[in-house]
Amino acid sequence: MVIIATLILAGFTRTTANAASPSAVVSLPFCVRGSGETSNAPQNTPISLRLGWFTSPKGAVKDFLQSEILDVSVNGVPVQNADSYWGPILKVDEDVWGVVWLYPTGISLTGGETMTVTFSLYISHTLTEVDPDTGERVFFGPAYVFGPADTCTIK
Repeated sequence: MVIIATLILAGFTRTTANAASPSAVVSLPFCVRGSGETSNAPQNTPISLRLGWFTSPKGAVKDFLQSEILDVSVNGVPVQNADSYWGPILKVDEDVWGVVWLYPTGISLTGGETMTVTFSLYISHTLTEVDPDTGERVFFGPAYVFGPADTCTIK
């Protein structure tokens, strides 16, 4: 499926920390599907959680935002107003648009501590997208993209 593939590929940047950003960013899709439900973060660095949705055309991203139901808990505490952490819709390529969810947990890990993130992403109605390579229409949903209770352990 184009949708799931683009969602996972968007998260393949792993955990990163750089001089411009004082936080470690953990890709939830990569943690769950690409690294065996575990991700490493630098010690004493605030951790942010990320996932993205990239597709074509731009209207399909708008439809996604109206359809998605995202539930996230950090160490058993639900993230309040999770939808408020979606950024603006951005054009990322000639025919590809996307949106990124970025949540600053405010948590830094030290010496053997872990953080457990449980999340689900559900699409509540059928989405219609266009495969940018073939121009064919692709249908997805209603269904879980992640969940109903995927877990990522950050060390």
